Amino acid sequence: MKRFLTLFFIFFSLVLPVFAASFEGEIAKVAKDLVKQCPALRGKSIAVPLFPDEEGEYTCLGKFLAEILTNKCTGLGKRYHFQVKERPQIRQLELDLDLTHPEHDIDRFFTNLQTDFILIGSYLFPDNGKIKIITRILTKDGKVCAGVTKTFKIPKRIKALSERLLFSSFSEKIIALGEGKRENRLKIYKVLKNGKKLILSALKPYVYIGERVILEIEMPFSGYVYLLNFNAREAVILYPLVGIPPKFFSPGRYRFPDVVFPLIKEFKVEPPPGRAVFEAIFVREKANLLGGFRASGPFYGLTAKECHDLHKKLLALPKEAVYIETFELFIKKDREDK
Repeated sequence: MKRFLTLFFIFFSLVLPVFAASFEGEIAKVAKDLVKQCPALRGKSIAVPLFPDEEGEYTCLGKFLAEILTNKCTGLGKRYHFQVKERPQIRQLELDLDLTHPEHDIDRFFTNLQTDFILIGSYLFPDNGKIKIITRILTKDGKVCAGVTKTFKIPKRIKALSERLLFSSFSEKIIALGEGKRENRLKIYKVLKNGKKLILSALKPYVYIGERVILEIEMPFSGYVYLLNFNAREAVILYPLVGIPPKFFSPGRYRFPDVVFPLIKEFKVEPPPGRAVFEAIFVREKANLLGGFRASGPFYGLTAKECHDLHKKLLALPKEAVYIETFELFIKKDREDK
């Protein structure tokens, strides 16, 4: 048995690098096909931002793809005479510019990075064990000068990177506002079919579309609370509601939506699937934080920029006057969604 296990580990230590090399070889073909389609690259520069998945989320796999394509393009640049921007420089710009969708913000990307072309793309998993990569090279005016779509096998250990989400530039900055020791003043409970409540933890922060959750807060001081739910593109203020003045809370525990709607005991988990962040903002004094936001039914709806502006207002308050805590969870489509 010991001999068998030894041979087993030796076999996989030899085979896995081969699979990874084959995967990188497929990426190299994508890079080469793109470059051949775009002769205008000669003497110019190109940048490769992060690749989002089909849901628009940024994962470690998206970063891995961008890194490999950057390396492959760098090698091709020596042959075809063009320059490739370094990834660390691009990553900083992704954070500073909040480029969750590079193709939607292309002018600002080109201006700040000072590049002639960008290589953007996305990926999805059409079949078990395969990945589909969609890539394009864009010019400064948004025109497509090259495009390659390719489907090929992906090793399990590389595909597993897709389960590790990166902080999007939008939510990464917001979460940083709540940095420091977490006091567990924001808790989320999933309501099971039998009525029992299961508290979500950082180890298992998963819910499915259609399930129901309860938010529980513990006021650290007398004051006001704002509850937000946001992803990489937008935010919703769950409390206070449109047209209803913020309520003054004494120190203690409160559950939502019960505090707002005594007849409605839970929030229903709605699409889209992917990463979502709940945030509780505790403020000592009443402040005008909701001015100018649009109404979306009973809730306020915010764009990414508006959510940044809201947090800028919070940063302007004295540190002892505000406390922010976040809870990150992952929304899945159904029980088969891995």
